[in-house]
Amino acid sequence: MKAIMADKRGGRHDGRRGRDGFVLVLTLLMLGTISGALVALLDEIRSSATDVGQLIEEARARGVAQAAIVRAAGSVTAEEDSIKGLLEGRVRPVRWRFEGMDVELDLEAEGDKIDLNTGHIDLITSVLTRGDPEAASRAKLLERIHQTRRSGEIFPSVRALLEPCARMGALAARLERELTVLTRAQGIQLRRTDLGNLDLIPSITQADRDIIIQSFNSGRFPLDDRRLTHLRPYISLNSSHYKFIARIKNSNNIPILERQIVVEFSVIKPSIRTLSGRWIINDPADLC
Repeated sequence: MKAIMADKRGGRHDGRRGRDGFVLVLTLLMLGTISGALVALLDEIRSSATDVGQLIEEARARGVAQAAIVRAAGSVTAEEDSIKGLLEGRVRPVRWRFEGMDVELDLEAEGDKIDLNTGHIDLITSVLTRGDPEAASRAKLLERIHQTRRSGEIFPSVRALLEPCARMGALAARLERELTVLTRAQGIQLRRTDLGNLDLIPSITQADRDIIIQSFNSGRFPLDDRRLTHLRPYISLNSSHYKFIARIKNSNNIPILERQIVVEFSVIKPSIRTLSGRWIINDPADLC
């Protein structure tokens, strides 16, 4: 009888130890789960704090860039301005420091570019050939231009020529330096101080260049010379459209943010009219 009672007591102890072990394992599992959740929460808090800091810095950079654009545009009508060299082309880009940030101010004459929608296709081909040696890629872009023109549509921007995932890359930036959608011109404009665009005309000769230079030196417009009649489809009158650019770079001198506005400049009464504006945030991860 005593042996039986001992066995029963032993069974009760074994059951209690089993229950205690189960509770211990469950407690450890709960602690592990809670600890994991806390770690994840702390990581999220740190990430959020970093994101907030980045947002604040980006907002500050945007404010500085916008101030720089206003500064550059205001210099157009100012009689004396320290960044006047930007407009006259003597210094480009102009560096300006504001609120502890360095900003690059630049200016692009849209009239020096080829209009993507109306420009002579030979000129556009020259632009694509000069900067994009891959024949397949160049042919694809040219076919897209032909299709758009045949349909009677227009490109709203130069970057619209490219695939969406390529509109923030190096090719897009380069094309914007040589193409435009603002002038509605068929050809390029001639500037006495800069005849580099003549290289885009496929049929131009050294004799043509000499005549152009002689015309400028004598105070005449080159196309008034009958010997240059064959170049008329490639030449247009000067445009008054310009693009102001305020560029902010990181510590590695890589542009991270740009504010751009396109303006029309009136020479008769020095004034400007803003036509459009946009922000460009450069992200190296934007790849096809």
